[in-house]
Amino acid sequence: MNGVAPGVLWTAMPLELVMDGMDQSQAPAHTMEMSVGDGLMLQVVPGADGMGTVQRLISGNTQDYLDPRWQPGARVPMWR
Repeated sequence: MNGVAPGVLWTAMPLELVMDGMDQSQAPAHTMEMSVGDGLMLQVVPGADGMGTVQRLISGNTQDYLDPRWQPGARVPMWR
């Protein structure tokens, strides 16, 4: 893991599950950022059907992370 700063991971999951697949390099999907509200940004993978798949939510408001509309894997219209 090059370029990764040391940190602490608090989890009850076995280390083997947490680290599974981290040694495999994977080409990142084409993503783009889109604004969906005041200070709310989504990183999405655009689809051919005009819908995008949420990869990441970027927000300073912790309540936004509880909204199921913005969870990773959710589908959102790209015309917002």
